[in-house]
Amino acid sequence: MTIVDTGVVMTTKVVMSGREFFLDELQAEPAKFAHWFERARAEAGHAECLCMPGRRLKLQIRLRDGLFHLAVWPLEGEAHRNDKKTCFFHKLSPDSSGRGSYAKVAIVDRDDGSTDIKVEVPLSVRADERAPSVPGAPSSGESRTAQCSRPAARTVGGRIAQPGEFEPNATEANAGVVAQKLHHLEVLLHEPWLVTIPAEESGLGEPVVDLRVPNPVSFMVQKLLIREKRTPQKRAQDVLYIYDAMYKFNGSIEGDLAPIWTGLEGTLHPKQQQSIRDSVKELFSDVNDIIREAVTIPTDRKLDPVDVLMVCRFGFEDLFR
Repeated sequence: MTIVDTGVVMTTKVVMSGREFFLDELQAEPAKFAHWFERARAEAGHAECLCMPGRRLKLQIRLRDGLFHLAVWPLEGEAHRNDKKTCFFHKLSPDSSGRGSYAKVAIVDRDDGSTDIKVEVPLSVRADERAPSVPGAPSSGESRTAQCSRPAARTVGGRIAQPGEFEPNATEANAGVVAQKLHHLEVLLHEPWLVTIPAEESGLGEPVVDLRVPNPVSFMVQKLLIREKRTPQKRAQDVLYIYDAMYKFNGSIEGDLAPIWTGLEGTLHPKQQQSIRDSVKELFSDVNDIIREAVTIPTDRKLDPVDVLMVCRFGFEDLFR
């Protein structure tokens, strides 16, 4: 039995390409077993965890900084043995963690060619009719706003907002209508998804069709690009939004999201591309105060800062690969 640097004894066995290995050995010396990681990835596309008697639970095989590592299969963390001394792949069940709405695959292709996207309100996307990028979008960094004559007073809970609770110059108003400025709007307009809200969910008694909504990649990337313009409180909120999107679409990164990123990246200025990667490095290199603040925001679920970090870090690595 080997003891990992973390001091935790790992006794779980993992199967790769028909051969069993101790998990602690794979974690301690991944380079030594690179051949088996590569072989399992090529043959089955995954490894298998034997922490539960009579079951083989899939594990992701990922490559980071030239070294292979294993990760829990999306949405299967609760199936692993709840014992960190033998298996660290266990995660809270969706019901226990407040993630019941995330319990199914986010993107489901239907036989009729349509695609269901499972969010709070069911949406249907026509797979063969992705909306083209909207022409005439503002240039990089430009915001589309209402003309301002007199800013509206900003309040929080009925009191005047204090400095730091809002980004400076975040909104403009015209005739009493307040509009929020959207920086890097062109990113949100890249390949929007055409969605339909079913009649039973629209509140109108009929379906709402052909709505254009930002795709998940554009949604997350725009959050990264505006980070320097956001207050610490808003940055934490954006991190939570990014985590929710990355968690929900985790099983669709390579097949659905990576091609979108490839197309979007080609439209960005090199400074924007660098800013995006700098943001990922700044926000998701380790557990920081912004992540700690982000996990305190939801009131209906309990989030683990390490879980948020890993989902986002590995998700962006897969997206940018």
